[in-house]
Amino acid sequence: YPAEEVDALPRGESGESVGIEASQADMEDRLDAAHHQWTTGGMPFGLLWITVDQARSLRKTHGRDACEAMLRSVEDTLLRQMKPMETIGRWGDNEFLVIAHERSSELLTDHARRLAGLARTVDFRWWGDRIGVTLSIGTSHAIEADSLQCLLNRARQAMRASEYAGGNHVTEARGE
Repeated sequence: YPAEEVDALPRGESGESVGIEASQADMEDRLDAAHHQWTTGGMPFGLLWITVDQARSLRKTHGRDACEAMLRSVEDTLLRQMKPMETIGRWGDNEFLVIAHERSSELLTDHARRLAGLARTVDFRWWGDRIGVTLSIGTSHAIEADSLQCLLNRARQAMRASEYAGGNHVTEARGE
């Protein structure tokens, strides 16, 4: 799709063209490809680094199976809001990374806010306990001369800032 049409693509109407990567190694391959498309062809490129705020405590109180079930539920919910050409995948134990193609950092942050709002609607239950779900999200939009590592670092730092703000927060990384 031409860059100016990416924002107009429908969300979640067909999971067929949305990439889901189960491993960090697969996501790294997709990241390399997206970065290459950006540097050689100008395809807009940004990242959403997402952590589920309740995952660590759920793992401690209810165990690994409960945590994995919650993460799968969150992934399924987020997937419904992905645009075609976007990729979502696991990144570490409790985190997801989204490769997005929004044309600006403002549009990328708006996308992250929609995802955070959607996550609050997840009705996750484990052995009768209803467990609320919130996300801490960091956004980082590629800027001129960005290395992939620099983009990843900014997204991670923004996600950490969202966690430090108490969770259930979106932080937009500013290019340096």
